[in-house]
Amino acid sequence: MESIIGALLIGGICGLGPVIVGALKKRMGLGIGGFFACLLSGLILGILLAGPICGVFIWLIIKKSDTDESINTKQCPYCAEKILVDAKLCKHCNRELIKKCPICGEEISIKAKVCKHCKHQISESSNL
Repeated sequence: MESIIGALLIGGICGLGPVIVGALKKRMGLGIGGFFACLLSGLILGILLAGPICGVFIWLIIKKSDTDESINTKQCPYCAEKILVDAKLCKHCNRELIKKCPICGEEISIKAKVCKHCKHQISESSNL
């Protein structure tokens, strides 16, 4: 019985690492999952398994996900640097990324050939 309590204690202590890092990085799902994985691995092989499991979960929490970043960013059409999808001005080259339709005045993409609001054809020579 004492060995089970000791194994749970080791797993719980190791599991605090992913919980704390998960809370700091706002990824609590992985933090809680890491805690229970460490708890279970502590029961199976003690510190020999709980330690590496703790490290793996901390690495998963800390590493930047390329898919998360690509969802919120796009390339600037002028300088090709990564910018936020909703950006109206590139923070790298300071060029505007939107223009106003000459007919309806709504904001449209700098690359737009047709206004998505009023369907007006945008000419390349338009000085918007």
